[in-house]
Amino acid sequence: MLSSKPAILLFLLGSIPGLCISQKLTDTIAISEFEVAATKVSVEAPYKKQILDSSILGHYQFGKLSDMLLNETPVFVKSYGSGSLASLSIRGTGASHTQLFWNGISITSPILGQNDFSLLPNTTFDEAEVHYGLSSLEDGSGGLGGALQLNNLENWNNKLTGVINIGLASFGNYSGNGRVDVGNEKFQLQSGFSANSAKNNFEYTNIAVEGNPKEKQENGELTQFNFFQNLYYKPSKSNTISLKYNYLNSDRNLPKLLTSAQSTQNLKDDSFRSLLEWSRIKSKSLLSMKFAYLYERLRYTDSLSDLNTKFEINSVRSQVKYKYDLLGWFIQATFNVDLDNAVSTNYSDEILQTKLSGMVSVRKKVAERLLIYGLVREDVLGSNISPLQPSLGLNYEVLKGMYIKLNGARSYRYPSFNELHWNGDGSVGNLDLLPESGWNGESGLTIQKSIKELITVSSEITGFYSKIENWILWTPDTISGSFWTTENKQKVENKGFETSLSIKYKSKGLRLDANMFYTYTSSIDEETRKQLIYVPLHSYKLNFSALYRKFEARFNYNFTDKRYIATDNNWYMPNYSLSSLSIGKQVSLNKNKLLVRFSIHNLFDRQYQAIAWRPMPGRNYVLTLRYDFNK
Repeated sequence: MLSSKPAILLFLLGSIPGLCISQKLTDTIAISEFEVAATKVSVEAPYKKQILDSSILGHYQFGKLSDMLLNETPVFVKSYGSGSLASLSIRGTGASHTQLFWNGISITSPILGQNDFSLLPNTTFDEAEVHYGLSSLEDGSGGLGGALQLNNLENWNNKLTGVINIGLASFGNYSGNGRVDVGNEKFQLQSGFSANSAKNNFEYTNIAVEGNPKEKQENGELTQFNFFQNLYYKPSKSNTISLKYNYLNSDRNLPKLLTSAQSTQNLKDDSFRSLLEWSRIKSKSLLSMKFAYLYERLRYTDSLSDLNTKFEINSVRSQVKYKYDLLGWFIQATFNVDLDNAVSTNYSDEILQTKLSGMVSVRKKVAERLLIYGLVREDVLGSNISPLQPSLGLNYEVLKGMYIKLNGARSYRYPSFNELHWNGDGSVGNLDLLPESGWNGESGLTIQKSIKELITVSSEITGFYSKIENWILWTPDTISGSFWTTENKQKVENKGFETSLSIKYKSKGLRLDANMFYTYTSSIDEETRKQLIYVPLHSYKLNFSALYRKFEARFNYNFTDKRYIATDNNWYMPNYSLSSLSIGKQVSLNKNKLLVRFSIHNLFDRQYQAIAWRPMPGRNYVLTLRYDFNK
């Protein structure tokens, strides 16, 4: 259960539904975008950004954010098993180098410096933006690999719409979610929930035991519940107010490794997020103010090891943003104040941290085909002042529909609470850690072409390079090897390229969409000249969907190259490929719609591991029913 303070706040927020609106803050410069297979790519932006909208989200109503990113982006998802932790690696960086934002507010865990993306149901947001590499500097600091923005969007034309989803899946997996949107041109209210329970008792081959026997996974049960509510109010044409909150409860057992006899591990998560926002939009300016309160509680227990670790974090986020059009120079200034308070059974003292952050950016179209962009950011963390973090980029339209992008930036990441203050279980943090710092550069070519309004083709190739210093690692001591601490251990050079090709065909009654991604990532420890662990050198993905009248079909294919699991590159996990297939039929019921969909995941029943010694499920099935209603 929630502690008293957030529980009271939840009650108060729920008792004042008369407040609120917000209008999604759009820049005063019109950046053209075009839609390809429901994925939007910013062709005029000076950096790489990918937007996953409601058309993509509709295919993952019963999945988590990690499931969608696995199939729809070139991001590498590190999954510890069905229902277990899932983290991200963007362009060869670590999980702590990906920052997470919710409607412009940072929700990256201050204790871990990263997030578990398996805890984020896709039903709680309307749009996800993946900001690659240095483009994350506009969001905040710390995203040496990139950042994700999860956005809630209002619809002032909505009167009454809703959706109910029910899902049945293999291994005792039951899911349900629903949402109702109601309002008018002055007021909008969005309310929704999602619930999931699973046994995760799938069968696997234990390659760590002689004879490779078949076993069933044990201690993999989970229950999760999420509730959200967004309220929007427009008192005048230029002013908007919004109030959003989100509650998550998760209770997961953590299954054993293939090399272990059993597991009694359990992880409970409670989180509560609330955000109040006011904005005013004029003909040449935009002013917004945000205030957020975040609460998180984690409890990890293991009766076999007699471990009982608790964390409780209270955070306050505030932001002021101002945008202005000064004779074609689009200027933006943002100022943030973040307060984090944490207590833990593995911290010797209560931790209180204050972070001030300021950012100024300028954007100008200096010629008909040339856009330039500049940014500078600085952070003050306690008594530590970061060096300036600049970014400079340009976008040039070589030919109609063909864009060249070139940009570079410097970025920093401060250590997390655990990296600094952890004390216990044979490991200890290091208060003398230095911030990780990196120089990033990328260049890209984007091409867009439409053929007789029937076919739209988009192709993009982006090359990237970064050098990160003071990379933080947990390392064992040189004497016994049993005591671990954090050190600024590595200098890492990341380089590679990402390519994508998207094709959309649309005619009467028929729509065909295809998306292809290929990524090459070299992530090298400069001292040993070895590839970092769990960074695949090659990966490629293919999505194909067809919609004919009321019938739909979708096929996904993912290939992940081998991943080294030892720093000397002598041990590795073999490559694997996964396929999934879904078919569906939509039935119209007056103004309402019923969709029946049947999906097969791991179509060819591959035995594989994303993380060493953690088995993944074989072929499995999902049956879903979706009912949409509107008035």
